[in-house]
This record gives sequence, C-alpha cells and structure tokens, in this order.
Amino acid sequence: MPVTALRRLVSYVSQKWFYTLGVHIASRPFPILFFSLLFICLLSYPTAIDDDAQMDPAFIIDAHPWQLTKHIRTTHSDASFMIHQIRVVSPTQTITKEFIDSAFDIYQSLTVAHELQQVCQVVRGRCWIVSPFVYWNESRQALKDDDDLWGTINAHQPFTTFGNVTWLGQKVIEADSIIMTVVLNNQPNAQEIWNHCWKRLVDRFPDWIANDWMDIPAYRIQFKLKYISQINVLSTIGIITTGITLFIYLKLQFRKFRIIKSTSELSVAVLFLSCSTYAMTRRWSPVSFAVGLAICTAPTLQQTLWLTTAVCSEDKVRVQEKIGRGLEEIGMSMTTTLWLEWLMLGVAMVINSSSFCVFVALVLGIVYTLTTTLFVAFLAIDIKRAELSDLNRHKRAVTPIKIYKMKKITNILILFVTLILFYVFGSDIYQANWTTDVSRQFWHTLNPTYTPQIIEVYAPQVFSKTSLSSTLHDIYRIKFDTIQDTLTSNTWVENIHPFWIHVILPSILILSFIIALLIPATRARILHVFRMYQTMDSTHSQESHQRQVSVRTFMGAHISDLHDLASSSTDTVASIDQEGQLVLWDARRDDRFVLLESGARCVATLDQWLVAGFQQGRVTVWRTDTAQLVQTWQTPLLATRLYFLDPTTVISIHRDGLYEWRVGRKKAQHEIREPHIVTTTCVSTERGWYVVMASRTTMTCWQRFVDGRWQELYRVAETGVVTMAAEDHELVTGSHDGAVKVWQLETGSPVCVLSKGHQGQRYQRETDVVGGPLLQFSDFFVDRPVGQTAHHHKTISQVAVSHCCRGTMLVASCSTDDTVHVWRLETGDDFCQRCQQRRRLTKKRIKNKTRGVVFLGEMAQRGGRGVVFCDDGVLAGVRQTAQGHWQAWLTTWLQSYEPSQDVTIPTTTIDLESKTDEEELTSFDEFLLRWGIKKVAPRNVVQKEEEEAYELLPFSTVRHVVASSKSRLCCDFGNFVKCVSFDTNDKKQ
Repeated sequence: MPVTALRRLVSYVSQKWFYTLGVHIASRPFPILFFSLLFICLLSYPTAIDDDAQMDPAFIIDAHPWQLTKHIRTTHSDASFMIHQIRVVSPTQTITKEFIDSAFDIYQSLTVAHELQQVCQVVRGRCWIVSPFVYWNESRQALKDDDDLWGTINAHQPFTTFGNVTWLGQKVIEADSIIMTVVLNNQPNAQEIWNHCWKRLVDRFPDWIANDWMDIPAYRIQFKLKYISQINVLSTIGIITTGITLFIYLKLQFRKFRIIKSTSELSVAVLFLSCSTYAMTRRWSPVSFAVGLAICTAPTLQQTLWLTTAVCSEDKVRVQEKIGRGLEEIGMSMTTTLWLEWLMLGVAMVINSSSFCVFVALVLGIVYTLTTTLFVAFLAIDIKRAELSDLNRHKRAVTPIKIYKMKKITNILILFVTLILFYVFGSDIYQANWTTDVSRQFWHTLNPTYTPQIIEVYAPQVFSKTSLSSTLHDIYRIKFDTIQDTLTSNTWVENIHPFWIHVILPSILILSFIIALLIPATRARILHVFRMYQTMDSTHSQESHQRQVSVRTFMGAHISDLHDLASSSTDTVASIDQEGQLVLWDARRDDRFVLLESGARCVATLDQWLVAGFQQGRVTVWRTDTAQLVQTWQTPLLATRLYFLDPTTVISIHRDGLYEWRVGRKKAQHEIREPHIVTTTCVSTERGWYVVMASRTTMTCWQRFVDGRWQELYRVAETGVVTMAAEDHELVTGSHDGAVKVWQLETGSPVCVLSKGHQGQRYQRETDVVGGPLLQFSDFFVDRPVGQTAHHHKTISQVAVSHCCRGTMLVASCSTDDTVHVWRLETGDDFCQRCQQRRRLTKKRIKNKTRGVVFLGEMAQRGGRGVVFCDDGVLAGVRQTAQGHWQAWLTTWLQSYEPSQDVTIPTTTIDLESKTDEEELTSFDEFLLRWGIKKVAPRNVVQKEEEEAYELLPFSTVRHVVASSKSRLCCDFGNFVKCVSFDTNDKKQ
C-alpha cells in the first residue's frame, strides 16, 4: 500500500508540476531567458568582485591587506586616503602578554589624540585603527585572563596586525612585532597632524627607540578592475583544449536527435551553463579553478543529455506538449537524484564539516535549476514547433534509443568517490583564500561601492626597545620599490565596474549569440558572414535564362503521396497526404513544419489562417503563425472544397450543398442545398463574392453580397465540368471530354469555346460553339494560327485565369494528354501600355466592340496535372522529361507573346532534383577529413514510418501546383513538397 501511494504521488507531481512547468517554459522561452540571466548575474556578483589573486611574495608586506587583490594599480593622481603604520617590535622577538600590554599603552595614547579625530577615517563612530587590541575588546583584564593567547589571535586575522609571522598550516605560531594601521582622510593638513601625533608619542615614551623611515618614498595605489590578470599559458591551453573536446562531444551527441537543428548552438549553451554555474558558486569554492570547473561541468553534461533524450523521445506532438512530456518523464527522477545527493553530502558534513560539501551541494542545486529552466528554454527555441524536420542534412537521422538513462546508484557512487578523493588529497587542492577575504573586507570597509579609490601608503614608523639593524629598513625599501615597478596603470576598460565587465556583459553577449544562432533567420545571416552556413541539401540554385531560382524540399512528415495542397501569401504551405495527415510548413523560417491533425481531406489558407475538412464532416480553423486551434464545426457530410471569404468567414462545399460559417459561432450562418456537386470556384469582386458550383449536368452561380445575403443568379445546363476558374467578369470551365469554355460570370452567358475536346461534334449539336450561332451574338473574333489545333483530346485537369489588364485576359488549361494550352482574350478597350504596344506592333485594327481570341500555343507537360499563374502573369507548371527527371517550367512573356508556326511556347526550366546523390560536407566534416577522420553516421533504431517520411516514394504524377506571394509556387512531389522561388525583376527579358 505505501508503495502504491508513493507511485501515485510521483505520478501526480510529474503531471501537475513538471508537465505544467515544461508547457509554460515552451510557451514563453524568452521571459525565462531574461529571468535566468538575471539569476545568473545576481549570484555571480561575489565572483565579479572576488579578489582571488596569487600575489608575488617579492612585494607582500606585513599588515598590508590592500595588496592581496588583483584590482590594484599604481597611480600618480591625488590620493583620497592616507595610510600610516606604527610597528612595535618585541624585545624578545616573540609575542607575549607582557609585550602586548606594553604596546597597549602606545595604542591608547594614539587614540586619545584630539588632532587625529579631525583627519582620521571614521568607521562605526570611531577612528579606523587596525590593531590586535580589539581581540580582547581593548581590555587589559581580558588579556590577562586569556589562557589561550595564540588561539585568540588565530581566531581573528593575525596577518593584518602582526609582523614577521610564522605559519604552521593555516595557523600562526610566532611573530616578532605588533603593527597598528591608521587610515586618514587626505585633507590639506592631514600629514602635518600625523607628524605632530607621532612626535608626541615619541616624547611620551622615551624608553622606546623611535625610527622614522621618511627616506622610503610612499606609493599610491588605486582600486580598479584588472580585466586581464596574469595568464598561465599551460592552464589556458588545457582549458581551451578541454572546451573544444567537450564541444565536439556534445555536438556529436546532439546530432543523434532528428529534431535538434542547432547542434553547435546547444553545445555552446551547455558549456555556458557549466561556466555560469561555476561563476555563481566560485565564491564558496575551496578548490582550484580547474577542479571547481570540472565539478560544475560533469553534472551539467549529464542532466542536459538526460533532458534532451526525454524531450526528443516525444514524437508528433506540439512543442509545448513535447517539452511538457519530456519534463514529466524525467523531472521526478532528476529531483529524487538531487535529494539523495544532498542527503549524502549532509551526512558527510556531519561526519567531517567541510566547505567542499557546501560547494558541491550548491553546484548540484544550481545545475538542476538551470537545466530545468534555461536549457529547456533553449530547446524550446530550437524546436519552436513540434516535429521539426531538419532539412539541412542528407542523412535521415531519427530519434535514437535512450542511451542516457537516469541511474541514481551510479550518481551516488560517483559522488562518494569524489568525496573520498577530496578527503585524501584535499590538502593538495585546497585553496587558502583567507588572504583574499581580508583584502575584500578592507576595500569593502573603505569603499562599499567598489568605485575607483586611491590610497597613499607610507613606510611604517617603528618603536623598539633595542637598536634595529638596517635589514628591516632595506626590506621595506625593496618591497616599496618593487610595488612601484610591478603594478602598472589601468586602461579605460578597467574603469568599468567589475560586475558589468565580468558578469553582465559576457552573459548578455553569450546568450544573445546563442539565441541569434537558434533563430533560423539570424542564424543564416551570421553564419553566412563567416562562410560557415551549410546550404540545405534540398535547396539548390541555378541560373537559367538570366534568372535566379531556388528549389526547396519539404520532407519528413508524410509517409504517403499528397492528396491536397494549399499556400497563402505569408509563405505558409499546408499539405494533406493519402493517410489524411495535415501538415503545416513555414517556408520562410528554415522549412519548419507542424503536424496538426490526422483524417483531413481538403485544406485552404488565407494569410495567417487555415481551414481543413475532415472525414467525419468536421471543419476546423487554425492560426498558422501559432498553430493554435480557433474553431471547429460539424457537418453531416465530408467537405470537398473550402474557401475563405475573410479571416472570420468560411465557405465549405459538400456533396449536398454549401455552408457558410463564421468564427465564434457554432452553427452555419447559411445553407444552400445543391446535390451532386463535382467542382466549384469562388471569386471576390467589388460587388461581393461569386460561388459557381457544377454538378453532372448543371452549373449554378450564387452571389453573396457584402451584407451577408445570398442570391441565386442563374443555372446553366452544362455536362461534364470537372474544373473551373474565375476572375473579374469571366468564368472558365474545363470538361471531362477536353472542352474549355469561357462564360460571363454575372449572367452565365457563353462567350466562346477555346477547346472543343474529343467530342466536339456532340457539343455542336447540343450547344453553341465558335463558328455557330454564338459567333453571331458574340463580340469575339477568333484568330487561330493556320495548321495548329487548340483542342485537347483528353480530360481537363485544371484551368487557370489571369488578367494582364482590364482589356486582356490569359487562359491556360492543363490536360491528361500531357499538354498545356494557352490563349489570350481581349475582353475590353481598357488596355495597359504593354498591350497597346503589342497591338500596334502586330498592326491589328479591330473595330469598337470587337474582341479577339488568340491561341498562343502549347507546352508539353508529361506527368503534370496542374498549372498556375503567379505574379504579373507568370505561368508555371511541373513536368517530367523524357529521361525521367522532374522540372518546373515558367513563362514570363505571354502578355506580349505572338504565336508562330512552332506551336511550342518557349519556357524557362528549373530542375527539381539534385544533380548528385553524394552527401554535401559541412565545414566541420571538411575539418575532420583534413586530419583523416571520416564521418560515421550514428547507429539508431529507425522506425518504419519515420524512414518513409524521409524517403521519396515512387510517383508518376504531380497533381497539385499552387502559387504564393513573392514569385513562389509549390507542388506535390510524391510524399514531399517542392517549393520553387524565382526572381521576377527581369520579366521584361
């Protein structure tokens, strides 16, 4: 029973806390990055002002704690403070109670001087005089009653108050003098007052021999940041080598995961986490720099790889769900492991209190916090949408088996071995930082804000019972001169506060660099500057007919051929495969995709909106920029076609009629019953929307007014219509028998027949055609090149319409006879300048109200069933060559093109397939090959569906070609999507 309850508690915490945490972080990664940076900066503040400096013994002077920092420089500027010292030498060369008591008289005489009160630096209401007498609260009785003299001395800071000390380990066992340090404000008469106080002390204690070493020049030092301290070449080389090795190791590990795109950036992020951890805990580190950094790096690598494995194991879900499930799976294990490690460290502290245990406990806690917040935010940015497809690589990488499993016993054993090694070899790696604490305390008392301050230090004045040799005097002179020669002045960089230069600026720069590289748009620009950006395998560019084009392949989501395709003006592409899997692609941001839902059969897009129809009659609307579900409606039958009237109004076409939906309302706003609908089209004009629906024998046109009213305009008897397109005032239909006809959109009146099809005689008996009664009542004049035919002999698969201007319209039809036919129709008198120039050049004089139809020619399109007009009348399609290669073609001169004896219209072709199957090497691979190291793909367990998603399935037909803005068209390519972009600046050529 307790075990079952515990399991339920673990499951509840994982779902309630860790899953929710992962979802929130994935939804708002940038606020997490900001607060993590703030957290790092605040905890790194002690490191920024840390005075960890290994001073040269050549200029370490007794009772000079201000020296023990790396932030000092000599200067010639005016000093803010003056420091004088009085050194009382013991006649027995040792420290006894009697000697301290006799020196106490000198101290009392100095402190009662009223002149000194005027110029001394006041701390806590008293003159700042550093002396050992405060150890006994300036009480002779307390000194007399002290049974452990050296124990009391070692409990404080003997280095600051005694001279010529002798150390035994971390304790002082002997000294020969007492040093009293007086800090004075540098006032105009401060030096004169001090000389007067010294002279009075000499007069008051005639039994002491006074020595005034005024011949030793004072030195001035300034507290400023030393940006670059002394560099140990060997240590630097070792750290750089280790960092590069860890970077390569992490990069290779991250490359095993298919959904990880920015392997280099995440590797840098992991190293940044380990360095940040050490920066936050360095103040409490009792070990050397290399050992402390290693202790911070080991758990960081372990936990980040654990977390990455858990997150990447969740497949085909949204990014928030992916991060949430990953944390739910591993969060409780990470937490319990941390608790066990803390428990073991607590036991070790009870057995033998050690600052090393405190340091390791802090490291483990901070690594846990940063991994579950900052690193999760990095992962969320890299896989901003669920199931990202990495198109930058040739190989089909998939999620590997979970090789990084949480093993609590292993972690405990490693921690136990680390503690044993520390206790055995602790004396060798222990870092005695008490001297830096003394220096930090001095400068903090003198200058709490750590702004640049200058102090002028004088050689001490000496009291002794016997005459002193010149040895001590010479030592002071040498060391004072050494300080002047060793410490140099600062640069302008060192004037910056240590907190800014050591913590905030590096953290901001590193985080900005990582985030910039994780975002595809900025990553491409940065890496392009350094010539390190790897061109995507599925993208290749070529120059043809002075035109720059590029082809992108979207893959990794479908395991069957595509069923429907749609594209919007925001370069968003939606695709549905035969299995009903709906996928949303973003062509602008490094070919990302989102697996939205299964069971879809049709799709339409408008700017940032997407609507899809499902097998159960469901119609659903999403926002494409956030992949957020907006609205769902239920209908009796499956939707076959969808249209957006505006971002909040949708029309769904079903086999039994039409439904109008409005976002925010559950029921249909309008229903139109029209049985046996085969195909439809919808066009927007200034008068409203026109929806034309074709059944087996009838075409029906409905007009939707701006105020929401619907009105049936006409019904026309027309059989066999399988596709249609409309623009402005014209409607073009394509039939099963190969006929292509033009109609008046508002009235349904027939205008002309462009292609009779293979049953032309039957149509002549049933309907009016060009050459019959239609010509008598029509405004069109038929102009067809001699010896050429404009008729298809098989089913029309798609028709496309584009107006060059108000007076000229282009019509293109694609048929299963593997040809595309193009016509130019003159529909009015309002011609553009280019059309007027063309008419003048061809010397066609047409009377008022006379119209012309010109068959421009045809293009071969083997295997292609779609054709589309892009911007400014650019006609494009996809076909297969005789050699079996697929290529896109486009024409840019149809507006001014004139037919010739050669029926074929010249086109620009774009190869849709790579010219070689060899893998394109990255800069990292080339570096390895120079040293004879070949790249080996990781051995992973490949799931069948994922392998098929990255493998081009055999196909023989391209059925869908759609256009988007900025001269881009997309087409199905088996189970892939091809996106062709071309430059339209040179259409005049």
